[in-house]
Amino acid sequence: MGKQLIKGEKIDINKINGHSNKFVIDITCKSDNENTFDIDAFICVCETNNRISKKGIIFYNNPESTEKSIWFEDGCADNIEKKKEFDIDLNSVPANISKLIIGYSIYKSKNNLDKQMLVNIKLRLINSIMQEEVFSMDIQSDIIVNNVGVIGEIYKYKEFWKFNAIEYNSTSDLISTIKILYNIEVY
Repeated sequence: MGKQLIKGEKIDINKINGHSNKFVIDITCKSDNENTFDIDAFICVCETNNRISKKGIIFYNNPESTEKSIWFEDGCADNIEKKKEFDIDLNSVPANISKLIIGYSIYKSKNNLDKQMLVNIKLRLINSIMQEEVFSMDIQSDIIVNNVGVIGEIYKYKEFWKFNAIEYNSTSDLISTIKILYNIEVY
């Protein structure tokens, strides 16, 4: 069991992951009842000039980054729990990339749009070599309408990769939410 992070906490990935730059980001989402919902997890690959290419948004419909440093995998799913995973190799991330923004979009089924729903989201960083959890983060979100959130970011500070626990929720769409938080340009 790894370290439990809270909103605002920053951690040096290189130090806590045994100097390995290969890991899995596991995102599991559970609802408080059997209300039907779906979750899309994403990683936005942000360049040093605060720009994100549409091809740099990694998710189910674009499952691999252009330089093959990030891969998306759709995990198990039922009405109560959904699981998404990203395999990441920071050694293969190009030098012009400054951060990887990790987030989600939750969609409620049409027959549940008027029902309030409590959703628990757990992010875990797992060392790919040892298959051990390095750290985790729990988020609880009260979903009334479809919801977008940013869980955290992996960012480069000097030559080291760090993780920042963000925990930001919005009822806006993905691009608008990222623009508000990071003042970025999507092209």
